[in-house]
Amino acid sequence: MRRLTSLLLASAALAALAGCGSSTEFVPADPTLTYDAKPSDAYIEVHRDNVIRPHVLVGVIHVNQDMSNTVGDASTYEVLVERLREKARQVGGDAVINVKPVKGADMEMSDTIRLRAEVIRYLEHSATISSR
Repeated sequence: MRRLTSLLLASAALAALAGCGSSTEFVPADPTLTYDAKPSDAYIEVHRDNVIRPHVLVGVIHVNQDMSNTVGDASTYEVLVERLREKARQVGGDAVINVKPVKGADMEMSDTIRLRAEVIRYLEHSATISSR
């Protein structure tokens, strides 16, 4: 319970500090554990809600994107989801779940879109876990 409270407080602080432009922040659920990164072509599932498949929480990701910085045909949301996937691969996740927009007092006046998601790893993996 204490770890979850610390994780939530750190996530809230990152969301508050995230400013304009573009950023990706990751807060590990357990800073003493790391997982091997996934290959750059590994498929990462994206779910708006929780999943019932047994899993462990790897951490929380916050991504921000100024809408004026989006290039090409991709929507800002698509850009943010791809950044969620990239970070999940880097930290050894299988999926991002509970993908939600972050709402703040300045959201009506802001050109920045913010998302928060949890990175999970499915339990049937026999992958290597490293302790720092």
